[in-house]
Amino acid sequence: MMHWVVQAMVFVVSALVIVYLLRNHRNKIEVVSKLSSDLARLKAQAELADTMRRSEELLDQTGELANVGGWELELPSRVLRRTAQFYRILDLVPEAAFRVEEAFNSISAAARPAIMTAFQQAVGKGTPFDLELPLTTAKGRRIWLRAIGRPQVEDHRVVRITGELQDITTRKQEEDALRQAQQLLDSIVEHIPVMLFVKRADDLRFELFNREGEAMLGYTRAELLGKNDHDLFPAAQADAFTAADREVLASTDVTEIAQEPVRIA
Repeated sequence: MMHWVVQAMVFVVSALVIVYLLRNHRNKIEVVSKLSSDLARLKAQAELADTMRRSEELLDQTGELANVGGWELELPSRVLRRTAQFYRILDLVPEAAFRVEEAFNSISAAARPAIMTAFQQAVGKGTPFDLELPLTTAKGRRIWLRAIGRPQVEDHRVVRITGELQDITTRKQEEDALRQAQQLLDSIVEHIPVMLFVKRADDLRFELFNREGEAMLGYTRAELLGKNDHDLFPAAQADAFTAADREVLASTDVTEIAQEPVRIA
């Protein structure tokens, strides 16, 4: 009898040990599985962070090349996020505290009402804006800035505005230089003591006539522009002028036309 009791106790203890070992093994498997899952999640997070970092670097490089800075304003908190090029354009220290009002104050007094009105309409009505404004940077540089804003609406209200800033100073300087050159050319054409005119190549109608040409032909500029030779001269002379013009257009060389008296129709 005692022998059977001992065997039963040994069996029970063995069974308990086996159950314990199985549970302990299962727990270890669960721990290892959890660790593997955590490692996989951490790896995925690291890969995502690396992808985001590389995307931000690419965005920064592209922005610097194009001289364009990005910004995003959350509403109603007015939290303003900016790219690195945004700081560079405005000569600001990276990550420096910056409020929207500071941007308004840096714009010239004459142009300030335009941007303030555009911003108010963007916030209140969801109206986008695209403006070119003179601005003084934090270091005192006077530049021209293109400011673009695109409101984003959710549940019928503007929740944020995203946009770009672009330094267009070089373009403005080139446009100003071109305008001055055009003004100089116009002045020379207008005051040179010979008749100068320009005709359209397709129908030979006058597009430009200077002051000396008006005096020589006895017509005002308003009477000359948009007309062709047949509107102004006798038929035979108009035919000769038209033939000479076609000859000039057909040639790649400078053509000198012999002098002849001009008769008015």
